[in-house]
Amino acid sequence: NRNDYVEIITKEFSISGNLILDRMRIKNIYLGDTEISCGDIKSISFKNRSKTIMLTDEYSSENKWFDTEIVFIKGDTIKVSSSGKIDLWPNEPGQYTSTPSGNKNVQNNSSFPPGAILGKINDQEFLIGEKYNDVIKSGGRLYLQICHSPWNNKSKGSYSVDISK
Repeated sequence: NRNDYVEIITKEFSISGNLILDRMRIKNIYLGDTEISCGDIKSISFKNRSKTIMLTDEYSSENKWFDTEIVFIKGDTIKVSSSGKIDLWPNEPGQYTSTPSGNKNVQNNSSFPPGAILGKINDQEFLIGEKYNDVIKSGGRLYLQICHSPWNNKSKGSYSVDISK
């Protein structure tokens, strides 16, 4: 038997404990559907995954978060780079624009600059901005949002966001 401590995170719950396996079933294009003994496994490695998301102005209101469908576990490294421009006050186009790091020339009732890209894992909000690289302190699903306009209107524009783990 192989006994390894694991942490499994799903959309509905998280669970951790010892994984006890004798055999593992795998399926791939080379071997087809096959079963191997866990004692024969030298190592298992999970490759970095990346995803590019177009974060639109639909997610520029205070309570609307975009579900990236990416789950991080404690100790994972998250790397994000983003680009683009949004208009915080589209009623007067070009007057109050923002990059993914936010517009620091206008204030809102948030601790983050208006227009900035925010991340959230397990209700812990953090500033992502144009570049973000950190080790995840507690696992969970990653959500993104554009910090709301100081005038509580919908912003206009979008950001391209590249996420890897």
